[in-house]
Amino acid sequence: QAAAVTPEEINLEIQRAHELIGLGRTDQALASLGRLIASEPAAAGPAELLMALAQLRAKRLAEAIRHAEASLRADPEHAATYTVLASGLQLSGRSRDAVHVLQRGLELDPTMTEAYSLGAQALSDLKAHQDAENWARTALQLTPDEADAHFAMGYVLHDLRPAQAEEAYRATLQREPEHMQAMQNLATLRARQGDRRGATHLLPDVLAGT
Repeated sequence: QAAAVTPEEINLEIQRAHELIGLGRTDQALASLGRLIASEPAAAGPAELLMALAQLRAKRLAEAIRHAEASLRADPEHAATYTVLASGLQLSGRSRDAVHVLQRGLELDPTMTEAYSLGAQALSDLKAHQDAENWARTALQLTPDEADAHFAMGYVLHDLRPAQAEEAYRATLQREPEHMQAMQNLATLRARQGDRRGATHLLPDVLAGT
């Protein structure tokens, strides 16, 4: 009978898979994690979460959602997993479902800035403008130096108050100069305002990033 795998060994396998994903060897990492879950069902929580993140990064949204849901079945108290699931739902156009999932996650950890930032965008897509702005403000209050919190505010204000949205996108890029979504949205705003030169100036960086 094979010896039981220790938590330390499980963590080492998870770390190795994480490194493979960082190297762009996503499918190899997914295969390794699948074998780990098959041999050690106790590893399902963190392994499925990493698989969800890998699939999300690869834009395979249905698979990302499936793995995030599996991770939550294994460990429903892991608050950050709700944000990963909500990301897949939001990118799939299921904004209302994303908000409900984020609310469950925030019940476990009310300090998750990522959840408020993502929720602000989902609520904005649902045209719940006041709630969206409140969530974005909460994200900024929790982590005023976080690029994604500023981006969320820009996203919420994009059509409502363009000048403030541009200011928020600028704040995003000050903190994360390669934030592609902020660049793209800022270029869109400038083009809409007739500043074709300003929009064109951003396009090479946007195209390089995508």
